[in-house]
This record gives sequence, C-alpha cells and structure tokens, in this order.
Amino acid sequence: MADRSLSLPIRLVLQYALTILLLWLLLRIMPQYLVIQGSPMALPTVAALLMLLNIFARPILKLLALPLKLFMTIIAIVLVNGIFLWILTKIAERFDPATAIVLVEGGIGGWIVVALALGIGNWVLHHIL
Repeated sequence: MADRSLSLPIRLVLQYALTILLLWLLLRIMPQYLVIQGSPMALPTVAALLMLLNIFARPILKLLALPLKLFMTIIAIVLVNGIFLWILTKIAERFDPATAIVLVEGGIGGWIVVALALGIGNWVLHHIL
C-alpha cells in the first residue's frame, strides 16, 4: 500500500520511476510480447503515457466495466453455490429417505434461484453473525 505521508509530487515522481522500471523489466523478461522502440526517450515517454492513462482513462474504464464485474460476480456466486448445493444433494442422497430428502426442482432455473438465494442468505448470516 502506498505511503500517503509522501507529498503528491514525490509520489508521482516515484510512480513514474517505478513505471519506467516496470516497463524495462517487462521488455527484458518478455521481449517476444512487448516491444518499445525509438529514441532513448521512448521508454520514459511510454511510461508517462501509461501514467496519464492510469490517471484519466482507467477510472472511466472501471466505471464502464462495473456492470460486467457485477455480472461476473453473480455468475461466480451462482456457480460456487450451485456446486455447493449439488454436493449437498449428493450427500443427502445417501441418507435414509425417512431422515431427509433434498431436491432442487424447476430445472436449471430452479438451481440458479436456489443457488442465488443460498448465497445471499449465507452472506446475510455471515454479516449478522
């Protein structure tokens, strides 16, 4: 985590130097994937451009990607809880039917609804307790 006690100009200069170092390392480690050519100022120029894009473009791109991140989070929740639910049903199949029967009905839609409800319910319980 960045030390916030440093002044903004010092942080920017430090970030600029570290960005140049990062690009230089990437050029050395993976020259088959990244190429930066030109004058001796090519690397510092690309580093400055990268910093400017991080400052101005990244927040906009993050905002634009928010619906995708939300969608992927929901997919991950459904997937994890669906697998969890599937394991539960497989274990419960071994029970004596007089003890417990666990079924998820309604096809894939039922699985999605139950997995989402289970995930939200577990999240609420986790935050309450």
